[in-house]
Amino acid sequence: MNEHESLSKEDRISQLPDGILCHILSFLPIKCALATCILFSRWKFVWTLLPNLCFDERLHMRPVYGQHMGYIFRKDGFCFSEDPNPVFENFVTRVLHLTNPTAIGKFSLDRWALSDLTRFRSWVDSIIMRNVCEIELFLGSHKLVRLPESICTLKTLEVLKLYSDFVIKIPPSGLCFRSLKVLTVVLEYPDNNLTERLFSICPALEDLSIGHLDDKSLINFNISSTTLKRLCLSFTNGVAYSNNWHKVMIATPNLELLNIHDFCMVSYMFHELPPFTKVFIDIFYDDGWSWVQSGRAQRLLNSLTKAKFLALSADTVYALDKIYKDVFPKFPNVTCLAVKVELFGWRLLPIILSSLPNLEEFVFEKKLSCHFEEFGWIEQPNIPLCLLLHVKKIEIKKFEGQKDELGLVKYLLKNCKVLNKVIIRCKETASKENLCQKLDKLQRGSMTCEVEIF
Repeated sequence: MNEHESLSKEDRISQLPDGILCHILSFLPIKCALATCILFSRWKFVWTLLPNLCFDERLHMRPVYGQHMGYIFRKDGFCFSEDPNPVFENFVTRVLHLTNPTAIGKFSLDRWALSDLTRFRSWVDSIIMRNVCEIELFLGSHKLVRLPESICTLKTLEVLKLYSDFVIKIPPSGLCFRSLKVLTVVLEYPDNNLTERLFSICPALEDLSIGHLDDKSLINFNISSTTLKRLCLSFTNGVAYSNNWHKVMIATPNLELLNIHDFCMVSYMFHELPPFTKVFIDIFYDDGWSWVQSGRAQRLLNSLTKAKFLALSADTVYALDKIYKDVFPKFPNVTCLAVKVELFGWRLLPIILSSLPNLEEFVFEKKLSCHFEEFGWIEQPNIPLCLLLHVKKIEIKKFEGQKDELGLVKYLLKNCKVLNKVIIRCKETASKENLCQKLDKLQRGSMTCEVEIF
């Protein structure tokens, strides 16, 4: 029996084409994919054809015992060694040397500390020479790591995600990342030359995410793009009551989604924000806020009144309750509202509903249980116009069946005259049977309304 006949009987998978075998290996971590080279001679070099090379330090670590001395913990709960890992670095070098040199689809590196940044730069140079399409980098303990200038002119690069504080030198010509569609950056100590230029000179950019961690220096962010569709801004590590003077200037006439997480309330200036944008706002209110932060929050919300979809976090509702009191800007285009409420914020809820005259869908979630009479739904004498004329669908999440929640459901069922469906998603502790009995007794303003309980 020759080798081929033996292989046929023992292993049919090995007879598949290289493309299919590579697709199978692509579901494995690169370390496991490489290990398949010992299965049969047929597999010896298959792994070298993998287009995606993803290196994760966590897969090269030994179990950690004792008091975890010499280790740090990331926000995602994983443990990393503070010391460089030469075995891991040698592995990366070896794989890049042995794999197919013609093209790389994706290269990702997740490592806390490197012994030699020169080696890191050689890796990046190598993947740039192989016309990589996607790069994702995390080097936790290194600050201001300079990337090769050639990355800016790489024509094949479509996705760039930098989760550490890297330095990008924009070429004098200003032509940068011509094919880049997705850009994610986490900036700790940027300079204005980068933040004022980078986000406006990428001619194909569609998805931009910016995280900023430092509140000690004044930074201007200039985001000007006719191609940008999705923008996520995160300012979460600053001091909530500090009078930082960061400025974010946004000119994105074709933006479809805006997501803002801001715990230090920077200054926003919008130009050419299109109507019908989906807006998610999460701002954190602190009792140390001055008129500066309050004014910025008001200007932010007033700039977004053309939105079609509006989502407000519980912290945002609390902040707006402190700022606006009994008034709220009008959002005439909003057809869907998603809002979360904690102990505070119930008072503002009917005021918000009255400011959305064309609302059709309402999603509500209570984050904390309320056991005090001073908190909870307060029925208003004036019924919001949207409830009478337009609201067709309501969804209530994490329902517990408490008095404040039942009061809200009773009010909505009674006053929504064109309501078609109410979806109630209960917590595990809630009694669905008891809830059904209570809802059957409530008056309904719409004869076509169906109530679904999950």
